[in-house]
Amino acid sequence: MKILVVDDNKNDRKLLRELLTSRGYDVSEASNGIEALVSVEASKPDLIISDVMMPGMDGFTLLRELKKNKEAMDIPLVFYTAHYETDMDKDLAMKLGASRYIVKPIRMENLIQEIESVLREYDAGLIKPKLSLINKEEEYLREYSKRVVKKLEDNIANLENEIKERMKVEEQQKQTLTELARAKAELEQFVHLGSRDMQQPLKTVYNNLELICQRYHSKFEPEDADLFIRTKEEVSRMQKRNNDLIAFSRMVTRFEKTDCESVLERVLENLRSSIKKSGSVVTHDDPLPVVMADDMQIVQLFHNLIDNSIKFRGTEKPRIHIRAEKRMNEWQFSFKDNGIGIDPELHDRIFLISQNLYGKESQSTGMGMAICKKIVERHGGRIWVDSKTGAGSTFYFTIPANGQT
Repeated sequence: MKILVVDDNKNDRKLLRELLTSRGYDVSEASNGIEALVSVEASKPDLIISDVMMPGMDGFTLLRELKKNKEAMDIPLVFYTAHYETDMDKDLAMKLGASRYIVKPIRMENLIQEIESVLREYDAGLIKPKLSLINKEEEYLREYSKRVVKKLEDNIANLENEIKERMKVEEQQKQTLTELARAKAELEQFVHLGSRDMQQPLKTVYNNLELICQRYHSKFEPEDADLFIRTKEEVSRMQKRNNDLIAFSRMVTRFEKTDCESVLERVLENLRSSIKKSGSVVTHDDPLPVVMADDMQIVQLFHNLIDNSIKFRGTEKPRIHIRAEKRMNEWQFSFKDNGIGIDPELHDRIFLISQNLYGKESQSTGMGMAICKKIVERHGGRIWVDSKTGAGSTFYFTIPANGQT
């Protein structure tokens, strides 16, 4: 037996096709009433299953047109809909001559039972094809208009409620963002002030330790001298960390044309002592680009990445190579070294504040990579690392090629 499925939803048609085909029915499809009439004209089905709300021609109008056609008026039609679910909708459908009016959702086995019940009834001649009880066109248009207007009113009411809910959610999100921005600003201010207030006490402690070492060094026992030296180093590390916290909390980005060649020259000059002491060799591809960025922050970024490679070197002299590659609408920079490498399990942690993964002996403040991440994100880019323990590291970051984002 042939069944025509009429629905503008492709997935719903596919579901019904698979369900009915598995029961041995020959299934054809149409996406609206107009296509359904063409299909009926070409090959008359034994049953039509139709949605109500469809573009071009809806289910009500399709049924009305079928009942006007002597060749098609005896085809039983089952409505299967999710949008027209009221008693008024069902009443109009039955008046127009529908055999069943089924509202989604319904269990598939129950839907099959309804469909096969209709087919059995017609096949056995137990019931005659239903005729339309609405003969006059103006009566049909009046009844049809009532349903359409009611559906439009319901849709408008639902839309208004949805808009109100969205506006409410957006307002809540706006308030949350405002509160988060205020809390972030307050936290940055607290960190900045707290770190600044620590500068002088740390400086005083360091100077006093230096003075004590100079005056009484000859009187120290070896273990006492070693204790003072280690204490000085710890205070020095705290000073560096404190300075990093101040820089992190007060980072303001100002975009301008920034020559990365010039940036690298300044960074290498600043690190000249460390490079010479470690025997590092720093090379780069020519030329490094000019980008729209904050000059001082890019200097800090280059400095931290090169300094990181020098600090965490292996037994060989550090070799650091820098390159920049244009990719679509961004520049991708890479800083590759032959250092001790990083365990892949630690890659996500390395860019977090306070994540000194190598212990106090490394003299790291645990802030360098966090500052790098913040700088890159301030420029609308991304930063990541490719590394394995003992195999060196390559740090990548991107900067938009067209400036501020």
